[in-house]
Amino acid sequence: MKRAMRFALIVCTMTASLNLVRAQSITIDSNDVKAWFAVGTRITSYQDTLTASLDIGSTGSPVLWDFSGLQINGTQTRKSVPVQSTLYAAGFPQATHALVDTAFVLRLNTGILGWANLFSTEAYLYYRIDGNLFYCGIQGSGTGYLDISPVTPIPFTAKWYSVPPIVEYSLPLEPGRTWTYNYLDSLAATATLLGGTQMLNMADLYSVTCTVDAYGSLTLPGGEALDALRIRRVATKNGSLVEGSYIFVAKNGATVQVYAADPSALTGTIAVTDIVWTEGLGDAMVPIELASFSATAWDGNAVKLQWSTLSETNNFGFFIQRKIRPDAEFRDLQGSFVAGHGTTVVPQHYSYLDAEESIGARWYRLKQVDLDGTVHYSEAIRTESATGIRETEPATWNLEQNYPNPFNPATTIGFSMTDPGFVTLKVFDLLGRELAVLVHEQKGAGRHEVMFDASGAPSGMYVYRMQVRPLASTAGSSAGRGAGVAAQTRTLHIVK
Repeated sequence: MKRAMRFALIVCTMTASLNLVRAQSITIDSNDVKAWFAVGTRITSYQDTLTASLDIGSTGSPVLWDFSGLQINGTQTRKSVPVQSTLYAAGFPQATHALVDTAFVLRLNTGILGWANLFSTEAYLYYRIDGNLFYCGIQGSGTGYLDISPVTPIPFTAKWYSVPPIVEYSLPLEPGRTWTYNYLDSLAATATLLGGTQMLNMADLYSVTCTVDAYGSLTLPGGEALDALRIRRVATKNGSLVEGSYIFVAKNGATVQVYAADPSALTGTIAVTDIVWTEGLGDAMVPIELASFSATAWDGNAVKLQWSTLSETNNFGFFIQRKIRPDAEFRDLQGSFVAGHGTTVVPQHYSYLDAEESIGARWYRLKQVDLDGTVHYSEAIRTESATGIRETEPATWNLEQNYPNPFNPATTIGFSMTDPGFVTLKVFDLLGRELAVLVHEQKGAGRHEVMFDASGAPSGMYVYRMQVRPLASTAGSSAGRGAGVAAQTRTLHIVK
């Protein structure tokens, strides 16, 4: 069973500034590994399936591994959270550490029903650090789409687990260390399908041998150089050789994992099928992950503010700040405090109505306060207010689900309008960053389509949002009477 677990081997790195001329051997112990999994640490791995060959060096030491030319065509971010805060902790009683993935994507061969794409906004990976680093498994729920019916959503819950837990790293890691382990790679899943609940159970026997066969200097994209170890990993599945890979790991957790096209390849320049790597983020203490922040004109020239978070750490709450001129200073709105949710990995949604009526432009930002009083600010957003403008649910227009979905690399988004209006249609990632502006112009009544080309975007879940402002000429129409800026949001899935 080939799955996204390869990302689990990649752990977050802390910023380093070493420029080494000559590599030195290192030892990586359990204290180093525990630091990689400190609660609050965000773990971002980058995938490169574009590079066809790579020089992995040779056994022995010291060796120079220059991976500065690696490319990126996929990313995955996870965050370390307390085990007891997770949804499935009871199913992994041996776990001491956990990661949450809020944009989990997996391509799975279901057997008789063929291949499927699975998406989850809340999946958890479980580990144990107890002398060695053990990987226990992953569990989550979400929506799946079969290749044979790509537009039909299928709710699912699934648990992938290893019996016994996998020995990812036998600690301490040092040159010459070797370990072997056998495990059943198991899947237990349920899905709502064919008018009822269907069960899916699979298991494959793996045998894996790992050897720390070299040390040297590892150069990452961007030029950062670190002392590192090389681990050769050879895996058989049900008795057949299926994987030969190399893991280059530094003491601070920086990692490059190379999957060989030929599992028996040992040295030099080899053909590769996949590369996954990380470089330091240094952002373990970011208190919240803001998914979206918007300001919309509301009834009577008020403004409605709405924002969402993916996760929060020690979040006391938010104050709303506003200014009415671009050269003015932001100031707290009296009575604007909105309480946060402390520490949580569950997405949260907030809103606040600025009821003070005012014509013209206004700028807003969030002032987020930690439990210890530390203050952080969001990016500023701007809104216009004019008499009679009001946000409504879109009764006279409709934003359709994109098709196909999931897709690669292009999809079509349709929308229909019974009255003309000024339409803005944008695509965002789950952190609220704008990815593309698909429409920003006046549109007439009728049905419209626009194509979204995601060739430059990595796999994952994204949001597309459409806003419609009725034209002055429609003031007497069904859309213009008491209506105004309307918004609707849907999600789309890119699979590469």
